[in-house]
Amino acid sequence: MQIIFVDNIINHIKRFLSLDAPSKSPGFPEIPSNIELTGYRKRFGKTGKEIISEFYEKGLINSSSRILDIGCGNGRIGMPLTKYLKNGSYVGMDINIDRINWLKENVTKKYNNVNFIYSDIYNKMYNRQGKFIAKDYRFPYPDKSFDFIVLLSVFTHMLPRDVENYLREIYRVLKVGGKCYITYFLVNQYTLNLVAKNICPRPFTIDRGDYFAYVETRDETAVGYKEDYVKLIYSKSGFGNNISISHGTWRDINSQVPRGQDIIIAQK
Repeated sequence: MQIIFVDNIINHIKRFLSLDAPSKSPGFPEIPSNIELTGYRKRFGKTGKEIISEFYEKGLINSSSRILDIGCGNGRIGMPLTKYLKNGSYVGMDINIDRINWLKENVTKKYNNVNFIYSDIYNKMYNRQGKFIAKDYRFPYPDKSFDFIVLLSVFTHMLPRDVENYLREIYRVLKVGGKCYITYFLVNQYTLNLVAKNICPRPFTIDRGDYFAYVETRDETAVGYKEDYVKLIYSKSGFGNNISISHGTWRDINSQVPRGQDIIIAQK
């Protein structure tokens, strides 16, 4: 049994790393290795299209939507959206200035309704020299600016006070009726049972109160938020109970689904 479990872990890691191809979206140059997110190399272009298709199928966006992508990374959503947005617009925010500069040069110069901005926010994982603190950061947009806001694997690396501030800001800059789509590692009793049995790929064993971690020296490596706490902060941020939760497959070591985080969709 132990050998099978180890083999499953190895296969799980291989699916996420896929190191045999560069990141590339159709119609754009290959992404330089120094700004690449290696976890999506082989599936970069395909993954972006799949994410956008999901947004359309769920009625979250249309060709006229104003979209904000917080933690846009190296553009896996922004690049394919250039083919979908006709009268709408997209802004991608990220704390990596090299990625933002590359995206401005290679995407925005061709599509002026798709823009990228650098947010110099401190993060223990990705931007240790950041100027601003996330818990105090105000998004550089007026109230009610966007129809749709997305954060993919962002709150999984942020601590509670930071997340609470971002949710308030998301609510502020969403238009009335607008929606946000955010992924999490949500920890509930089912999760804890798998952790206790040592069959959860994310061994959230360090209890920090509102969340769990599994790397003692750096919680931001992966943050597993207690589900009840997350529901509470959505309510306090203004969303009330206007949220829906879809549990992902990240808890299952045998999952074949690469984007397996939990999803919360909330409406203003």
